[in-house]
Amino acid sequence: MVSRWKASTRWIWNLSVMGTACVLLLAAGLAFGAGRELLFEIKDPFGDDHGAGSLRYPTRSDLNPGDLDLLGLKAFRVKDATLFRATFARDIRSGEGEAIDGLGTPLNEVARLGFYTLNIDLYIDTDRVPGAGNVTMLPGRKAEVAPPDAWEKVIVLTPRPDVLRNSLERLRLREWKEDERRRRSVNRDEVKQERRRIREALQPLIYFPERVVVRGRTIDFYVPDAFFGGVPADAGWSYVVAVTGARIEQRFELGGFGKYSRESFDGLVLPIVPGGDTEAFGGGEENDPLQPPLVDVLVPKNAPRTQEQILGYYNSYEQQPAQVPGVVPAASTDNPYN
Repeated sequence: MVSRWKASTRWIWNLSVMGTACVLLLAAGLAFGAGRELLFEIKDPFGDDHGAGSLRYPTRSDLNPGDLDLLGLKAFRVKDATLFRATFARDIRSGEGEAIDGLGTPLNEVARLGFYTLNIDLYIDTDRVPGAGNVTMLPGRKAEVAPPDAWEKVIVLTPRPDVLRNSLERLRLREWKEDERRRRSVNRDEVKQERRRIREALQPLIYFPERVVVRGRTIDFYVPDAFFGGVPADAGWSYVVAVTGARIEQRFELGGFGKYSRESFDGLVLPIVPGGDTEAFGGGEENDPLQPPLVDVLVPKNAPRTQEQILGYYNSYEQQPAQVPGVVPAASTDNPYN
């Protein structure tokens, strides 16, 4: 049965983080360019980094049109892992030489993976069973995966993976405490046990890459075979790939209107707002809480619907988010995705 989040963050039960053991699997034999076999490639049109069509870049100097324009994704087989390579229209910014605050803290000491302006999410349907899996995207994305491509695994490339990982765990723990305290008192030992249980429950479903190589317009990130059950990424799986603007500092905000108003966890994503802003994308609609801040999603040029049609088809009043379909690289012998 497809699982969906509705006005709650309880969807986090359906996510997980891989522990440091998976990172250790990458320590040996993953030299750049060694033993590489192309598994698949998905290409995306140039110049579509405008979401549903009206999204405009923030009014700041370090984030400009083309910076988040994803042109394609490749997957390579390397030793004990899959190397994913995302290519953008412009060079990826490292943050070197820039400060994050008035104290002069170097940005690249906070965003240590070599980039800071973008997030890339991969929602992967590995079983290809219609109606099986989860459709909810991470907080702040304000969209869903189309039900036929409901996912079993999520990969999240973000400048500060530890911050996002810990925020997800703390948020779920806070919800658990709120629920329990409506019925009874909760002691410190129970909270510690629940924290461990949440971390363990999150283990098999979400992975935050920390082995990352940025070169010009490309960013490589490695995902161990252990995350996929001992196998590399498969061209027969379905991939929903979404790019968002990255927020370095996590925020909890009051968003929406009327019955939609609630404290919302932004998931380290720059939102979309009416007008323009230095820390948000412009072009948003007034009183429209489900307008997705997705800047670019992988939609092959021969797909039945355009990116603009996909991201623009939602209904805030009925609480129906936009639904993003997946791409199956091996769906045809003619490989129409290329």
